[in-house]
Amino acid sequence: MTIEFEIYYDDLTDEAQVRFDERFGSPEEFNHDITPLAVYQAEAEEVETGEKIRDINELKRLASRDLGVSCYILLNGGLRSSKHITYFDNHFYVFSFIDSTEQRLTEKELIENTNIAEAMAKGCLIRDK
Repeated sequence: MTIEFEIYYDDLTDEAQVRFDERFGSPEEFNHDITPLAVYQAEAEEVETGEKIRDINELKRLASRDLGVSCYILLNGGLRSSKHITYFDNHFYVFSFIDSTEQRLTEKELIENTNIAEAMAKGCLIRDK
């Protein structure tokens, strides 16, 4: 299952719009048929800021630690979706820094209702150092 989400060009800061234009061309030129995560799939191979979280078992292991795990999903234009994830009592607790929301999710819900599983599969879920 692919989870789609949108980030609108007009919502970007002026600096982010310039970075986006330099990298992908103007919004009129950008290929809208690709997903934000697909754009970064190849680039994620070169990420040096942290280690990739590759699968649900690794995420469970990291998130089960006392303080959980801080991570981010690579998005278009160098943007990041920062999250803090903890795992206990067979549930993931996902705090999203962008809107200060927290979700309590089973493994199935995490896979089906968020973009986290897709990010792991594409190498775009990165553990913050």
